[in-house]
Amino acid sequence: MRVSIALVLLACAAAAIAAPGPVLPAASRTVERGALQGESALRVVDGRLLEQRLLFDSDDSRAFMAYGLASDELQYLGGGVRTPQLTAGTVELRGLLRELNRPTRFTPGSDVYRQDPGLALDATLAPTRRYGVQLQPWRPAPALFAALRDGAPESLGMHLGLGEASLRLRGLLLTTDAPADTVDDGWYTEYRRFTGGRLDHIAAELILRADRTRLAAAAMRSAGPFTAPSSAVRLHGGLRTAALRANGVWAVVQPGYVTPEGRYWRDRQQRALDLRLGRTRGAFAEFDAGQRLTRAPLRAGRSEPQRLSGAVRAGTSEAALGQLRLTVVGGGSHAVTRDERGRRSETLSSEMRLGLRRGGTVVRGTIERTWHEGDRRHDRVELRALGGHTVMLDTRLIAVLRPENTYYAGRAEVRLRARQLVLHARAATLRERTIDEIADWQSIPLSVTVGGVWSFRVPYPQRIATRGTAATTLQPSAPRVQE
Repeated sequence: MRVSIALVLLACAAAAIAAPGPVLPAASRTVERGALQGESALRVVDGRLLEQRLLFDSDDSRAFMAYGLASDELQYLGGGVRTPQLTAGTVELRGLLRELNRPTRFTPGSDVYRQDPGLALDATLAPTRRYGVQLQPWRPAPALFAALRDGAPESLGMHLGLGEASLRLRGLLLTTDAPADTVDDGWYTEYRRFTGGRLDHIAAELILRADRTRLAAAAMRSAGPFTAPSSAVRLHGGLRTAALRANGVWAVVQPGYVTPEGRYWRDRQQRALDLRLGRTRGAFAEFDAGQRLTRAPLRAGRSEPQRLSGAVRAGTSEAALGQLRLTVVGGGSHAVTRDERGRRSETLSSEMRLGLRRGGTVVRGTIERTWHEGDRRHDRVELRALGGHTVMLDTRLIAVLRPENTYYAGRAEVRLRARQLVLHARAATLRERTIDEIADWQSIPLSVTVGGVWSFRVPYPQRIATRGTAATTLQPSAPRVQE
Protein backbone atom coordinates (compact mmCIF):
# COMPACT_ATOMS: atom_id res chain seq x y z
CA MET A 1 0.00 0.00 0.00
CA ARG A 2 2.86 2.38 0.82
CA VAL A 3 4.47 1.72 -2.57
CA SER A 4 1.13 2.36 -4.29
CA ILE A 5 0.64 5.68 -2.53
CA ALA A 6 4.22 6.71 -3.27
CA LEU A 7 3.71 5.89 -6.96
CA VAL A 8 0.49 7.90 -7.01
CA LEU A 9 2.23 10.88 -5.43
CA LEU A 10 5.14 10.68 -7.86
CA ALA A 11 2.77 10.40 -10.81
CA CYS A 12 0.80 13.42 -9.66
CA ALA A 13 4.00 15.38 -9.15
CA ALA A 14 5.23 14.47 -12.61
CA ALA A 15 1.89 15.47 -14.10
CA ALA A 16 1.94 18.76 -12.25
CA ILE A 17 5.47 19.60 -13.36
CA ALA A 18 4.96 18.42 -16.92
CA ALA A 19 1.62 20.16 -17.31
CA PRO A 20 1.69 23.54 -19.00
CA GLY A 21 1.81 26.43 -16.60
CA PRO A 22 -0.20 29.62 -16.71
CA VAL A 23 -0.43 31.09 -20.21
CA LEU A 24 1.79 34.14 -20.47
CA PRO A 25 0.05 37.26 -21.72
CA ALA A 26 0.70 38.55 -25.18
CA ALA A 27 1.86 41.83 -23.71
CA SER A 28 2.83 42.96 -20.24
CA ARG A 29 4.03 45.98 -18.39
CA THR A 30 6.45 46.37 -15.49
CA VAL A 31 5.33 47.89 -12.20
CA GLU A 32 7.02 48.41 -8.86
CA ARG A 33 5.46 46.95 -5.76
CA GLY A 34 6.51 45.15 -2.62
CA ALA A 35 7.10 45.96 1.00
CA LEU A 36 9.59 44.13 3.18
CA GLN A 37 9.09 43.91 6.94
CA GLY A 38 11.78 42.79 9.33
CA GLU A 39 11.07 41.74 12.90
CA SER A 40 13.28 40.74 15.80
CA ALA A 41 12.01 39.47 19.15
CA LEU A 42 13.88 38.37 22.28
CA ARG A 43 12.16 36.62 25.20
CA VAL A 44 13.45 35.53 28.59
CA VAL A 45 11.30 32.94 30.39
CA ASP A 46 11.71 32.68 34.16
CA GLY A 47 15.31 33.85 33.88
CA ARG A 48 16.34 30.46 32.50
CA LEU A 49 15.21 30.13 28.91
CA LEU A 50 16.34 32.63 26.30
CA GLU A 51 14.38 32.67 23.05
CA GLN A 52 14.99 34.77 19.96
CA ARG A 53 13.31 35.08 16.58
CA LEU A 54 14.28 36.93 13.42
CA LEU A 55 11.58 37.21 10.75
CA PHE A 56 11.32 38.78 7.30
CA ASP A 57 7.96 39.17 5.61
CA SER A 58 7.12 40.43 2.13
CA ASP A 59 4.01 40.57 0.01
CA ASP A 60 4.01 36.87 -0.82
CA SER A 61 6.93 35.30 1.06
CA ARG A 62 8.21 34.82 4.58
CA ALA A 63 11.44 33.60 6.17
CA PHE A 64 12.34 33.27 9.83
CA MET A 65 14.73 31.69 12.31
CA ALA A 66 14.11 30.99 16.02
CA TYR A 67 16.10 29.30 18.75
CA GLY A 68 15.99 28.69 22.48
CA LEU A 69 18.91 28.51 24.93
CA ALA A 70 18.97 27.33 28.54
CA SER A 71 22.16 26.95 30.59
CA ASP A 72 24.16 27.62 27.41
CA GLU A 73 22.57 24.58 25.78
CA LEU A 74 20.47 24.72 22.65
CA GLN A 75 16.90 23.70 23.53
CA TYR A 76 15.41 24.01 20.07
CA LEU A 77 16.20 25.44 16.67
CA GLY A 78 13.48 26.38 14.24
CA GLY A 79 13.13 28.27 11.03
CA GLY A 80 11.71 28.11 7.58
CA VAL A 81 10.60 29.80 4.42
CA ARG A 82 7.28 30.24 2.68
CA THR A 83 6.69 31.23 -0.92
CA PRO A 84 3.66 30.71 -3.15
CA GLN A 85 5.26 27.48 -4.39
CA LEU A 86 7.22 26.18 -1.39
CA THR A 87 6.80 25.85 2.36
CA ALA A 88 9.70 24.38 4.32
CA GLY A 89 10.81 24.39 7.95
CA THR A 90 8.78 24.25 11.15
CA VAL A 91 5.17 23.70 10.15
CA GLU A 92 1.68 23.23 11.54
CA LEU A 93 -1.25 21.23 10.19
CA ARG A 94 -4.16 22.95 8.47
CA GLY A 95 -7.65 22.10 7.29
CA LEU A 96 -8.53 18.45 6.64
CA LEU A 97 -5.04 17.36 7.64
CA ARG A 98 -5.60 18.87 11.08
CA GLU A 99 -9.16 17.56 11.27
CA LEU A 100 -8.07 13.94 10.71
CA ASN A 101 -6.61 13.90 14.23
CA ARG A 102 -9.68 15.40 15.96
CA PRO A 103 -12.77 14.72 13.83
CA THR A 104 -15.30 15.64 16.56
CA ARG A 105 -13.51 18.27 18.64
CA PHE A 106 -13.84 21.52 16.68
CA THR A 107 -16.52 24.11 17.40
CA PRO A 108 -18.81 25.26 14.57
CA GLY A 109 -17.01 28.60 14.38
CA SER A 110 -13.52 27.09 14.12
CA ASP A 111 -11.30 28.28 11.27
CA VAL A 112 -10.29 24.67 10.51
CA TYR A 113 -13.29 24.36 8.18
CA ARG A 114 -12.11 27.28 6.03
CA GLN A 115 -8.45 26.36 5.80
CA ASP A 116 -6.88 24.67 2.80
CA PRO A 117 -5.47 21.26 3.81
CA GLY A 118 -1.74 20.76 4.11
CA LEU A 119 1.17 22.37 5.92
CA ALA A 120 1.60 26.02 6.92
CA LEU A 121 4.72 27.70 8.21
CA ASP A 122 4.78 27.95 12.01
CA ALA A 123 6.66 31.19 12.60
CA THR A 124 5.86 31.62 16.30
CA LEU A 125 8.58 32.55 18.77
CA ALA A 126 8.62 28.99 20.13
CA PRO A 127 7.70 26.86 17.09
CA THR A 128 6.55 23.26 17.22
CA ARG A 129 8.85 20.27 16.88
CA ARG A 130 7.27 19.31 13.57
CA TYR A 131 9.38 19.94 10.48
CA GLY A 132 8.09 19.58 6.96
CA VAL A 133 8.22 20.58 3.34
CA GLN A 134 5.37 21.24 0.92
CA LEU A 135 5.76 21.84 -2.81
CA GLN A 136 3.07 23.20 -5.12
CA PRO A 137 4.37 24.48 -8.49
CA TRP A 138 1.22 26.51 -9.08
CA ARG A 139 -2.23 26.70 -7.55
CA PRO A 140 -4.19 24.22 -9.76
CA ALA A 141 -1.46 21.60 -9.36
CA PRO A 142 -1.50 19.08 -6.48
CA ALA A 143 0.71 19.86 -3.51
CA LEU A 144 3.11 17.23 -2.18
CA PHE A 145 4.23 17.34 1.44
CA ALA A 146 6.26 15.39 3.98
CA ALA A 147 6.72 15.95 7.71
CA LEU A 148 9.05 14.87 10.52
CA ARG A 149 8.28 15.02 14.22
CA ASP A 150 10.86 14.61 17.00
CA GLY A 151 13.41 13.57 14.40
CA ALA A 152 11.35 10.63 13.06
CA PRO A 153 9.42 10.45 9.77
CA GLU A 154 5.80 11.28 10.44
CA SER A 155 3.82 11.59 7.24
CA LEU A 156 3.90 11.73 3.46
CA GLY A 157 0.95 13.01 1.49
CA MET A 158 -0.68 15.03 -1.22
CA HIS A 159 -3.59 17.46 -1.31
CA LEU A 160 -5.47 19.00 -4.20
CA GLY A 161 -8.10 21.69 -4.63
CA LEU A 162 -10.35 21.99 -7.68
CA GLY A 163 -13.13 24.37 -8.62
CA GLU A 164 -14.07 27.96 -8.03
CA ALA A 165 -15.25 29.88 -4.98
CA SER A 166 -18.89 28.78 -5.40
CA LEU A 167 -18.13 25.07 -5.85
CA ARG A 168 -14.87 23.56 -4.66
CA LEU A 169 -13.55 20.06 -4.08
CA ARG A 170 -10.64 19.30 -1.76
CA GLY A 171 -8.83 15.98 -1.63
CA LEU A 172 -6.14 14.56 0.63
CA LEU A 173 -3.98 11.41 0.60
CA LEU A 174 -1.81 10.63 3.62
CA THR A 175 0.39 7.82 4.85
CA THR A 176 1.98 7.94 8.31
CA ASP A 177 4.29 5.94 10.56
CA ALA A 178 2.14 6.23 13.66
CA PRO A 179 3.55 5.41 17.11
CA ALA A 180 1.86 3.03 19.50
CA ASP A 181 -0.82 4.44 21.79
CA THR A 182 1.06 4.41 25.10
CA VAL A 183 -0.63 3.42 28.34
CA ASP A 184 0.60 2.88 31.88
CA ASP A 185 1.08 -0.86 32.47
CA GLY A 186 -0.05 -0.40 36.06
CA TRP A 187 -3.71 -0.17 35.13
CA TYR A 188 -6.02 -1.86 32.69
CA THR A 189 -7.27 0.12 29.74
CA GLU A 190 -10.89 -0.38 28.78
CA TYR A 191 -10.42 0.99 25.27
CA ARG A 192 -8.64 -0.41 22.23
CA ARG A 193 -5.03 0.64 21.75
CA PHE A 194 -3.15 1.05 18.50
CA THR A 195 0.06 -1.00 18.54
CA GLY A 196 1.96 1.19 16.09
CA GLY A 197 2.77 0.93 12.41
CA ARG A 198 1.70 2.31 9.08
CA LEU A 199 -1.62 4.09 8.62
CA ASP A 200 -3.17 5.33 5.39
CA HIS A 201 -5.80 8.05 5.22
CA ILE A 202 -7.88 9.47 2.43
CA ALA A 203 -10.20 12.47 2.80
CA ALA A 204 -12.38 14.55 0.52
CA GLU A 205 -14.50 17.65 1.04
CA LEU A 206 -17.12 19.27 -1.19
CA ILE A 207 -17.84 22.95 -0.51
CA LEU A 208 -20.80 24.93 -1.81
CA ARG A 209 -20.81 28.71 -1.38
CA ALA A 210 -23.38 31.39 -2.10
CA ASP A 211 -23.47 35.07 -1.20
CA ARG A 212 -24.38 34.48 2.44
CA THR A 213 -24.29 30.71 2.94
CA ARG A 214 -21.70 27.97 3.02
CA LEU A 215 -22.21 24.20 3.12
CA ALA A 216 -19.41 21.64 3.31
CA ALA A 217 -19.47 17.85 3.46
CA ALA A 218 -16.34 15.85 4.26
CA ALA A 219 -15.52 12.15 4.42
CA MET A 220 -12.39 10.66 6.02
CA ARG A 221 -11.20 7.06 5.97
CA SER A 222 -8.39 5.27 7.80
CA ALA A 223 -6.85 1.89 6.99
CA GLY A 224 -3.63 -0.02 7.46
CA PRO A 225 -2.07 -3.48 7.64
CA PHE A 226 -3.01 -3.79 11.34
CA THR A 227 -6.39 -1.99 11.31
CA ALA A 228 -9.65 -2.49 9.46
CA PRO A 229 -10.91 0.31 7.20
CA SER A 230 -13.11 2.79 9.04
CA SER A 231 -14.63 6.16 8.19
CA ALA A 232 -15.72 9.49 9.61
CA VAL A 233 -18.24 11.89 8.06
CA ARG A 234 -18.77 15.57 8.82
CA LEU A 235 -21.26 18.22 7.69
CA HIS A 236 -20.67 21.92 8.33
CA GLY A 237 -22.89 24.82 7.39
CA GLY A 238 -22.87 28.56 7.87
CA LEU A 239 -25.17 31.51 7.27
CA ARG A 240 -24.14 35.14 7.60
CA THR A 241 -26.27 38.24 7.09
CA ALA A 242 -26.17 41.75 8.49
CA ALA A 243 -28.16 40.72 11.57
CA LEU A 244 -27.72 36.92 11.76
CA ARG A 245 -24.74 34.62 11.97
CA ALA A 246 -25.17 30.87 12.36
CA ASN A 247 -22.78 27.92 12.16
CA GLY A 248 -23.52 24.25 12.69
CA VAL A 249 -21.55 21.02 12.58
CA TRP A 250 -22.54 17.35 12.69
CA ALA A 251 -19.96 14.56 12.68
CA VAL A 252 -20.13 10.79 13.11
CA VAL A 253 -17.21 8.37 13.44
CA GLN A 254 -17.30 4.61 12.87
CA PRO A 255 -15.74 2.19 15.37
CA GLY A 256 -12.14 1.43 14.49
CA TYR A 257 -11.22 4.82 13.06
CA VAL A 258 -7.55 5.53 13.87
CA THR A 259 -6.10 9.04 13.75
CA PRO A 260 -2.75 9.73 12.04
CA GLU A 261 -1.30 10.19 15.54
CA GLY A 262 -2.05 6.52 16.30
CA ARG A 263 -5.17 6.65 18.49
CA TYR A 264 -8.45 4.82 18.15
CA TRP A 265 -10.95 7.66 18.19
CA ARG A 266 -13.38 7.17 21.05
CA ASP A 267 -16.02 9.76 20.17
CA ARG A 268 -18.98 8.44 18.23
CA GLN A 269 -20.91 11.58 17.33
CA GLN A 270 -20.83 15.37 17.64
CA ARG A 271 -23.60 17.92 17.11
CA ALA A 272 -23.14 21.64 17.74
CA LEU A 273 -24.71 24.97 16.79
CA ASP A 274 -23.62 28.60 17.23
CA LEU A 275 -26.09 31.42 16.66
CA ARG A 276 -25.74 35.19 16.92
CA LEU A 277 -28.57 37.68 16.45
CA GLY A 278 -27.72 41.34 16.04
CA ARG A 279 -25.25 43.53 14.23
CA THR A 280 -21.63 44.15 15.09
CA ARG A 281 -22.65 47.31 16.93
CA GLY A 282 -25.81 47.50 19.00
CA ALA A 283 -27.93 44.94 20.82
CA PHE A 284 -27.17 41.27 20.23
CA ALA A 285 -27.82 37.79 21.59
CA GLU A 286 -25.69 34.63 21.22
CA PHE A 287 -26.61 30.98 21.73
CA ASP A 288 -24.31 27.93 21.74
CA ALA A 289 -25.35 24.31 22.10
CA GLY A 290 -23.46 21.07 21.62
CA GLN A 291 -23.53 17.34 22.31
CA ARG A 292 -20.71 14.83 22.13
CA LEU A 293 -21.20 11.07 22.52
CA THR A 294 -18.33 8.69 23.29
CA ARG A 295 -18.28 4.94 22.84
CA ALA A 296 -18.70 2.73 25.87
CA PRO A 297 -15.56 0.95 27.16
CA LEU A 298 -15.01 -2.71 26.30
CA ARG A 299 -15.82 -3.92 29.79
CA ALA A 300 -19.37 -5.21 30.27
CA GLY A 301 -21.76 -3.01 32.21
CA ARG A 302 -20.22 0.27 31.07
CA SER A 303 -22.30 3.02 29.43
CA GLU A 304 -21.55 5.63 26.79
CA PRO A 305 -19.89 8.76 28.18
CA GLN A 306 -21.49 11.94 26.89
CA ARG A 307 -21.28 15.69 27.25
CA LEU A 308 -24.12 18.16 26.74
CA SER A 309 -23.37 21.88 26.88
CA GLY A 310 -25.09 25.17 26.19
CA ALA A 311 -24.46 28.87 26.63
CA VAL A 312 -26.35 32.13 26.18
CA ARG A 313 -25.05 35.70 26.11
CA ALA A 314 -26.82 38.98 25.45
CA GLY A 315 -26.02 42.65 25.65
CA THR A 316 -25.06 45.67 23.61
CA SER A 317 -21.80 46.39 21.82
CA GLU A 318 -20.32 49.83 21.12
CA ALA A 319 -23.45 51.74 22.12
CA ALA A 320 -22.94 55.51 21.76
CA LEU A 321 -22.93 57.61 24.94
CA GLY A 322 -21.75 60.99 23.73
CA GLN A 323 -18.05 60.54 22.97
CA LEU A 324 -17.98 57.19 24.76
CA ARG A 325 -18.74 53.73 23.39
CA LEU A 326 -20.31 51.32 25.89
CA THR A 327 -20.26 47.51 25.77
CA VAL A 328 -22.29 45.48 28.28
CA VAL A 329 -22.59 41.69 28.03
CA GLY A 330 -24.09 39.16 30.42
CA GLY A 331 -24.61 35.43 30.13
CA GLY A 332 -23.87 31.97 31.39
CA SER A 333 -23.13 28.40 30.38
CA HIS A 334 -24.24 24.96 31.52
CA ALA A 335 -22.48 21.63 30.94
CA VAL A 336 -23.59 18.13 31.96
CA THR A 337 -21.34 15.10 31.58
CA ARG A 338 -21.85 11.41 32.25
CA ASP A 339 -18.92 9.02 32.55
CA GLU A 340 -18.74 5.33 31.63
CA ARG A 341 -20.14 4.37 35.05
CA GLY A 342 -23.20 6.57 34.57
CA ARG A 343 -22.09 9.18 37.11
CA ARG A 344 -23.46 12.64 36.38
CA SER A 345 -21.45 15.85 36.73
CA GLU A 346 -22.80 19.37 36.30
CA THR A 347 -20.96 22.67 35.86
CA LEU A 348 -22.52 26.14 35.77
CA SER A 349 -20.88 29.46 35.05
CA SER A 350 -22.00 33.07 34.77
CA GLU A 351 -20.23 36.01 33.18
CA MET A 352 -20.55 39.79 33.13
CA ARG A 353 -18.47 42.06 30.88
CA LEU A 354 -18.31 45.85 30.83
CA GLY A 355 -16.27 47.97 28.45
CA LEU A 356 -15.78 51.68 27.78
CA ARG A 357 -13.96 53.14 24.79
CA ARG A 358 -13.09 56.67 23.84
CA GLY A 359 -11.02 56.89 20.70
CA GLY A 360 -8.04 54.61 21.18
CA THR A 361 -8.43 54.35 24.96
CA VAL A 362 -10.26 51.24 26.18
CA VAL A 363 -11.13 50.00 29.67
CA ARG A 364 -12.66 46.55 30.10
CA GLY A 365 -13.74 44.44 33.04
CA THR A 366 -14.94 40.83 33.30
CA ILE A 367 -16.40 38.92 36.24
CA GLU A 368 -16.96 35.16 36.05
CA ARG A 369 -18.24 32.67 38.60
CA THR A 370 -18.16 28.87 38.24
CA TRP A 371 -20.08 26.25 40.21
CA HIS A 372 -19.43 22.52 40.15
CA GLU A 373 -22.03 20.17 41.59
CA GLY A 374 -23.67 23.13 43.32
CA ASP A 375 -20.48 24.28 45.06
CA ARG A 376 -18.66 27.43 44.06
CA ARG A 377 -15.41 26.46 42.39
CA HIS A 378 -13.89 29.88 41.80
CA ASP A 379 -14.50 33.50 40.80
CA ARG A 380 -12.40 35.18 38.14
CA VAL A 381 -11.99 38.94 37.79
CA GLU A 382 -10.09 40.52 34.91
CA LEU A 383 -9.34 44.20 34.35
CA ARG A 384 -7.74 45.53 31.20
CA ALA A 385 -6.78 49.03 30.11
CA LEU A 386 -5.04 50.12 26.93
CA GLY A 387 -4.54 53.40 25.18
CA GLY A 388 -2.19 55.64 23.29
CA HIS A 389 -1.03 55.89 19.71
CA THR A 390 2.63 56.84 19.42
CA VAL A 391 3.20 55.26 22.83
CA MET A 392 0.64 52.56 23.57
CA LEU A 393 0.28 50.94 26.99
CA ASP A 394 -1.68 47.72 27.51
CA THR A 395 -2.10 46.31 31.03
CA ARG A 396 -4.08 43.33 32.27
CA LEU A 397 -4.69 42.11 35.83
CA ILE A 398 -6.36 38.80 36.67
CA ALA A 399 -7.55 37.63 40.08
CA VAL A 400 -8.85 34.09 40.68
CA LEU A 401 -10.73 33.69 43.95
CA ARG A 402 -10.78 30.07 45.10
CA PRO A 403 -12.17 28.82 48.42
CA GLU A 404 -8.68 28.21 49.79
CA ASN A 405 -6.95 31.38 48.57
CA THR A 406 -6.81 34.16 45.98
CA TYR A 407 -4.38 33.97 43.07
CA TYR A 408 -3.16 36.78 40.82
CA ALA A 409 -1.66 37.08 37.36
CA GLY A 410 -0.87 40.03 35.15
CA ARG A 411 0.63 41.34 31.97
CA ALA A 412 1.94 44.73 30.86
CA GLU A 413 3.01 45.77 27.38
CA VAL A 414 4.27 49.03 25.94
CA ARG A 415 4.65 49.86 22.24
CA LEU A 416 6.46 52.78 20.67
CA ARG A 417 5.40 53.60 17.12
CA ALA A 418 7.49 55.62 14.71
CA ARG A 419 7.05 56.12 10.99
CA GLN A 420 8.53 52.77 9.94
CA LEU A 421 9.52 51.29 13.29
CA VAL A 422 7.58 49.72 16.14
CA LEU A 423 9.35 48.81 19.39
CA HIS A 424 7.62 46.74 22.03
CA ALA A 425 8.31 45.32 25.47
CA ARG A 426 6.11 42.95 27.44
CA ALA A 427 6.25 41.30 30.84
CA ALA A 428 3.79 38.59 31.90
CA THR A 429 3.45 36.14 34.74
CA LEU A 430 3.69 32.48 33.78
CA ARG A 431 1.44 31.19 36.53
CA GLU A 432 -1.04 32.50 39.07
CA ARG A 433 0.44 33.40 42.46
CA THR A 434 -0.89 34.28 45.91
CA ILE A 435 -0.30 37.67 47.49
CA ASP A 436 2.36 36.19 49.79
CA GLU A 437 4.26 34.79 46.81
CA ILE A 438 3.99 38.13 45.04
CA ALA A 439 5.59 39.81 48.07
CA ASP A 440 8.62 37.63 47.42
CA TRP A 441 9.56 38.79 43.93
CA GLN A 442 12.03 35.95 43.47
CA SER A 443 9.20 33.40 43.47
CA ILE A 444 7.32 34.95 40.53
CA PRO A 445 8.15 33.29 37.21
CA LEU A 446 8.03 35.91 34.47
CA SER A 447 8.20 36.00 30.73
CA VAL A 448 9.86 39.15 29.41
CA THR A 449 9.80 39.93 25.69
CA VAL A 450 11.41 42.83 23.84
CA GLY A 451 11.48 43.36 20.11
CA GLY A 452 10.89 45.57 17.16
CA VAL A 453 9.37 45.63 13.69
CA TRP A 454 10.91 47.62 10.86
CA SER A 455 8.82 48.08 7.72
CA PHE A 456 10.30 49.44 4.53
CA ARG A 457 9.64 49.22 0.82
CA VAL A 458 11.95 47.44 -1.57
CA PRO A 459 10.69 48.13 -5.08
CA TYR A 460 11.21 45.27 -7.47
CA PRO A 461 9.86 44.61 -10.96
CA GLN A 462 6.97 42.26 -11.50
CA ARG A 463 5.24 41.39 -14.70
CA ILE A 464 1.48 41.67 -14.67
CA ALA A 465 -0.90 40.91 -17.48
CA THR A 466 -2.44 43.57 -19.68
CA ARG A 467 -4.19 41.06 -21.92
CA GLY A 468 -4.25 37.31 -22.28
CA THR A 469 -5.85 34.38 -20.52
CA ALA A 470 -3.88 34.41 -17.28
CA ALA A 471 -1.88 36.73 -15.07
CA THR A 472 1.38 36.21 -13.25
CA THR A 473 0.48 38.16 -10.13
CA LEU A 474 0.73 36.33 -6.82
CA GLN A 475 -1.64 36.30 -3.87
CA PRO A 476 -0.69 38.47 -0.88
CA SER A 477 0.79 36.81 2.15
CA ALA A 478 -1.36 35.49 4.97
CA PRO A 479 -1.90 37.53 8.15
CA ARG A 480 0.98 37.54 10.60
CA VAL A 481 1.08 34.64 12.98
CA GLN A 482 0.64 35.79 16.57
CA GLU A 483 2.95 34.67 19.30
